[in-house]
Amino acid sequence: MDTYNNEKGNNIMEIPTPQTDDSDTLLAMVLGANMVFPAVLNAAIELNLFEIIAKESNDGFTSAIEIASKLQAQHSDLPNRLERMLCMRASYSLLSVSTRTNDNGSNEAIIDPEIDLFKKVNGISKYEYFGKDQQINRLFNKSMTDTCNVHIKRVLDIYKGFEGLSTSVDVGGGNGQSLKLIIAKYPSIKAINFDLPQVIDNAPPFTDIEHVGGSMFESIPKGDAIILKIDEQCIEILRNCHKAIPPNGKLVEGKELQKNTSLGKQKQAGFSKLQVVCRAFSIVGVMELYK
Repeated sequence: MDTYNNEKGNNIMEIPTPQTDDSDTLLAMVLGANMVFPAVLNAAIELNLFEIIAKESNDGFTSAIEIASKLQAQHSDLPNRLERMLCMRASYSLLSVSTRTNDNGSNEAIIDPEIDLFKKVNGISKYEYFGKDQQINRLFNKSMTDTCNVHIKRVLDIYKGFEGLSTSVDVGGGNGQSLKLIIAKYPSIKAINFDLPQVIDNAPPFTDIEHVGGSMFESIPKGDAIILKIDEQCIEILRNCHKAIPPNGKLVEGKELQKNTSLGKQKQAGFSKLQVVCRAFSIVGVMELYK
């Protein structure tokens, strides 16, 4: 049994899960996502980014703007493009993420995961962009459906937390495929699929699933279990999840677990207890959060 970070004495406990060999599935998923990283790594090598970072870093710090200034080819959007490359390299542990305080007292992000880089480059969030481009919207929804199918099928093999529930709301549920698999195993559950209107408009009808369009930043339909599969740390969304569940309800969250997992923003949103109930594919944890 593992215990993750505690905050003011509140431990996050993990309930032991029987070990299974998911290596073949994990390998297939990694291979499917391996097209972008080699291209970014090759570009970094051709641009001598590693050498520039090693040479120009000040006490281990350097920023995308500083790196861009050392490149021969200049472009108005070059720092933003470099920042995206640096974020990907950091996700593969080739770089680390940190911040520093400038002389004027402001903080400069070296690689800041809180920045919405898509919005920074395109002027609107990716979800707003998907609403304007139907081809991209359909492609994104299909990819999310395919990924969810793999994850949710494995989760349903080992997670028993849907037993006895009356209403489940899948926040960002796409076309409702995850709920379809859930209610196939737990037919007594009233299922609500909640997503952006442009997603719901293209969702296929299911007899036992109610499709509801809206914004998770504004409000979320009520249910005794709210399902949040995206790795979402936005306090607004977490607070809306907290409001949507009754005193004895729960937020069921699926995300990649790390040793520094803590209540963090979940506590700021009003949740007082978190437990890791099970793991799928060794790294994806199913967590239950309570009021």
